[in-house]
Amino acid sequence: MRDFLYRVFVEDLLLKAFALIVAVGLAIFVRTELEQSTTLYVRVNYIAPRGRIMVSDQKIDQVRVAVRGPWARISRIEDTALQPIVIDMSNLSDGELRFAPEMVRLPPGLRIESFTPVGVYMHFEPEVTVSLGVNLTIEGEPPDGYRFRQATPMPRLVRLRGAQNVLESMHNVLSRPLSLVNIRDTVTVPVELAPLPKHVRLADEPPPKIAATIVVELVERHYSSVPILSNGQPQNVRLNPMTAMVVLRGQGLDRFLDVPQLMLDTASDERKPVGSVFKKRPQIVNLPPGIAYEIQPAEVEFTIQRSEPEKPARK
Repeated sequence: MRDFLYRVFVEDLLLKAFALIVAVGLAIFVRTELEQSTTLYVRVNYIAPRGRIMVSDQKIDQVRVAVRGPWARISRIEDTALQPIVIDMSNLSDGELRFAPEMVRLPPGLRIESFTPVGVYMHFEPEVTVSLGVNLTIEGEPPDGYRFRQATPMPRLVRLRGAQNVLESMHNVLSRPLSLVNIRDTVTVPVELAPLPKHVRLADEPPPKIAATIVVELVERHYSSVPILSNGQPQNVRLNPMTAMVVLRGQGLDRFLDVPQLMLDTASDERKPVGSVFKKRPQIVNLPPGIAYEIQPAEVEFTIQRSEPEKPARK
């Protein structure tokens, strides 16, 4: 046994060590040169053409690339950021542009096997500039007794730049909603435009500041010299004054087409002593709900007077 161990571990030790080194080196070399594949993602940048806009919905921001090469080089490139693919669209026509290996710079010894997707479809539209009116979007209602009259944007027009087919289908530019709640006067407020369609943008830099002048007016109607009627016997009282001015206010006023009827409650006092003087507030009896009113004077004086005796009926 002792001789056996000596021959295995000691005899020709230098030769055995050399053989071991050669074997390890060959293993490392084979592993290093063994080809493998990996997947990388490469950004795609575009150089926009002048006078045209790419309107394809398939525009992509990155492409997946299958790379093949020696294991040693593959293991190092996995942590290396590749330069983006640059597509100059200045001289391109409508159609599919297929990705090619020469679009990606790889370290020596590596090659590209495939792209996913294999290409990108491009469609171009002429770029034009137009001026369109700003259409204000109004929502809500002003407080009771007020009504919306008008809203005017300033400036009235904005310049847009974008794809010709999109701009030709636009008639105006909408604003974000402007609320009328709590507005009781003429006010000027800033305006934000609603999102513009795809492939359209404001042409001016910096973008214009847009404001809107909103006019909300008090809804009112004046009636002068409206007769005051008594709900009792007219001959039993003397009114002072006999007419009044009436002011009506409210959003429902547009639907009120009659003349206000003023009524004074005198029936309950007509049996009081002759010469008695009272003051009461007249009321409007034919006014629909939702309309406020003001009567001037607010109180009417009336005096009790003796009525003429009734004539007995003839037999």
